[in-house]
Amino acid sequence: MGMEVNSGTPRGAAPRHEATLFALGLAIPFLILSLVNVYHAEDVRVFVDWAACWRTDAQRVYSLCPSANYPFVGVAASGGAIAALKQAFSLGDVEEIARYYRLILAGFDAANFALLVLIGRALRLRHAGALALALVIEVLPSTWAGGAVWGQIDTISQFFLLVSLHGLMRAYQLAGAPQPRRAAHGFFLLGLSALALCALTKQLAIFSIVATAPLILAALWRFAGSRRGLWLGFGCMALAGGLFLFLDRQAEVPGYFGSSFLYVWLGGGSHHGRIIAGNGFNLWVLLGRDMASSSDAPFWTPTLFGRAFGLTPRIAGFALYGLAVLALAAPLLRFLRGAFSRAAGEGDARFLAGCLLAVAMMNLGFNVFLTGTHERYLYHFYSFALLALAGLAPRAVRAPLIGLLLASGTLYGLFVLSVIRDLPGVLAVWIRPEPLAGLHALLLLTLSALILRLGAARGPSGSAY
Repeated sequence: MGMEVNSGTPRGAAPRHEATLFALGLAIPFLILSLVNVYHAEDVRVFVDWAACWRTDAQRVYSLCPSANYPFVGVAASGGAIAALKQAFSLGDVEEIARYYRLILAGFDAANFALLVLIGRALRLRHAGALALALVIEVLPSTWAGGAVWGQIDTISQFFLLVSLHGLMRAYQLAGAPQPRRAAHGFFLLGLSALALCALTKQLAIFSIVATAPLILAALWRFAGSRRGLWLGFGCMALAGGLFLFLDRQAEVPGYFGSSFLYVWLGGGSHHGRIIAGNGFNLWVLLGRDMASSSDAPFWTPTLFGRAFGLTPRIAGFALYGLAVLALAAPLLRFLRGAFSRAAGEGDARFLAGCLLAVAMMNLGFNVFLTGTHERYLYHFYSFALLALAGLAPRAVRAPLIGLLLASGTLYGLFVLSVIRDLPGVLAVWIRPEPLAGLHALLLLTLSALILRLGAARGPSGSAY
């Protein structure tokens, strides 16, 4: 692919060199943690409060802690994990708890690096290329600022999402082999089960989960080559659904059919969308209002048939996001269908890259259009955008687009970091919600244009470039 270069290194030296880089990639999250000695103390304190409720009665954690606004796996990965740490190491001070807990999160960051390499290989990048791409993504501030450094569990959501995507990608590839292997269904079950865990970690994972639908359906279509294969595929879906229902009801939930997932979305969770933004950015920060002001206050009141209609940021945001998804769905699905119909090989890689682009766009779109966005909500965008562009190489990738992603990922990561650490004066002037909102709106338009060109392509490779 386009990322590979011939370094002239002797053959025997290449594997040793790559092993060294892989080991470095596993160590980088811990190195960053030792260098950036700040974290979001308030989030960790909230998790410590949840830990106290968890130790009192884990089954009644939602009743004991009204602030517990993650689904069950998310509460277990935060409050439950900290409760276990406090008991195992007799921890009491929040600073000490944060130090141990962030080491666990750094372990997930390291695992995510390994998964990025595996996904790069599934995209048919050479091992050196997949390793280089994973390292670039790992050191990008947009990746590490909101993970272990912050002290939040977005890195755990990312872990489940990466496991899911790798499992589904491998299932799709193996199901399309001349002699489909039994491992295809094993990977399919792994991918769907990880998707269930991802949904129950943080509720905002739903945007990424919706975007995996084309990949799941494509794998099922390939399983349909034999009746037994299709029924096994449906069986995997039933098992993953059962896992979701089982874990979703491990704690007593007041109402909402006993579902922790429904509870945090519809009632007991956060109502972030009712304000313009929460330390984050979107198009609506450009109105110049206070971030904490109501998103239900009209910004335009047109009159139709003698009746005034107040258009609010919250409703307009939902409408614009829905329209954007519908507008891009047709060309992206047309591109995916073209890649799916070609023989295994480059067609498979391009199809999988297109699926990753869908995940990236769903996350970018909701951050641009919806109200109530927080600073870390773009955590699941940059990794998948860069993976997708690498998988669409060489003709669909242009250096300016890669450069724009790397530059904006750096600025965005510094923006996240600015919430917990003051930036130098010149950076503080520019790394603000309004410029970041404009920059990511530009990114949305640029990647939308790429999707439109991919969908309109008629060449044998399915590329417009």
